[in-house]
Amino acid sequence: MGTLLMSEKERRRVVVLEKVLENALTTGGASALLGIGYRQARRICARYKASGAAGLVHAGRGCPSNRKKAEELRERLS
Repeated sequence: MGTLLMSEKERRRVVVLEKVLENALTTGGASALLGIGYRQARRICARYKASGAAGLVHAGRGCPSNRKKAEELRERLS
């Protein structure tokens, strides 16, 4: 199994969502701690239940930017 790189924000979400799954914290309390809305907290909680910590990592990580210029253009300009 590979290493999962997570931002500080994503690691904080894991800690808070673990408390929600242990029934030590409500979804409303989690939304207040994370600074997100109740519905967003429910969505990320469901994603965490389904996929674990990997479900919280930004889906665009590791993908090239949509605004990235073609390599030939970059070479010609430099």
